[in-house]
Amino acid sequence: MESTTSFGSTDYGDPCPPSGARYYHFTLYALDSVLNLPSSTNKDQLESSKKNI
Repeated sequence: MESTTSFGSTDYGDPCPPSGARYYHFTLYALDSVLNLPSSTNKDQLESSKKNI
Protein backbone atom coordinates (compact mmCIF):
# COMPACT_ATOMS: atom_id res chain seq x y z
CA MET A 1 0.00 0.00 0.00
CA GLU A 2 1.23 3.46 -0.82
CA SER A 3 -0.07 6.42 1.11
CA THR A 4 0.68 10.07 1.74
CA THR A 5 3.70 10.69 3.97
CA SER A 6 4.19 13.38 6.59
CA PHE A 7 5.87 15.34 3.78
CA GLY A 8 2.46 15.46 2.05
CA SER A 9 3.61 13.28 -0.84
CA THR A 10 3.58 9.60 -1.82
CA ASP A 11 7.28 9.90 -2.77
CA TYR A 12 10.09 8.81 -0.46
CA GLY A 13 11.54 11.64 1.60
CA ASP A 14 14.85 10.74 3.17
CA PRO A 15 15.54 11.77 6.76
CA CYS A 16 17.94 14.66 7.32
CA PRO A 17 19.05 14.25 10.92
CA PRO A 18 22.03 15.99 12.47
CA SER A 19 25.32 14.06 12.42
CA GLY A 20 25.75 11.13 14.78
CA ALA A 21 24.16 7.75 15.30
CA ARG A 22 20.40 7.46 14.73
CA TYR A 23 18.03 4.57 15.20
CA TYR A 24 14.92 4.01 13.12
CA HIS A 25 12.09 1.61 13.88
CA PHE A 26 9.83 0.26 11.17
CA THR A 27 6.66 -1.78 11.48
CA LEU A 28 5.74 -4.17 8.69
CA TYR A 29 2.31 -5.76 8.54
CA ALA A 30 1.61 -8.99 6.65
CA LEU A 31 -2.12 -9.28 6.01
CA ASP A 32 -3.97 -12.24 4.54
CA SER A 33 -6.63 -10.06 2.93
CA VAL A 34 -6.75 -6.99 0.68
CA LEU A 35 -7.81 -3.76 2.39
CA ASN A 36 -8.80 -1.88 -0.82
CA LEU A 37 -8.05 1.54 0.65
CA PRO A 38 -7.45 4.66 -1.46
CA SER A 39 -3.99 6.26 -1.56
CA SER A 40 -5.44 9.17 0.44
CA THR A 41 -5.75 6.84 3.47
CA ASN A 42 -3.90 8.19 6.51
CA LYS A 43 -2.27 6.26 9.36
CA ASP A 44 -5.31 6.45 11.66
CA GLN A 45 -7.62 5.12 8.93
CA LEU A 46 -5.20 2.29 8.18
CA GLU A 47 -4.94 1.37 11.87
CA SER A 48 -8.73 1.35 12.15
CA SER A 49 -9.30 -0.77 9.03
CA LYS A 50 -6.81 -3.47 10.01
CA LYS A 51 -8.70 -4.03 13.28
CA ASN A 52 -11.68 -5.22 11.22
CA ILE A 53 -9.88 -8.13 9.57
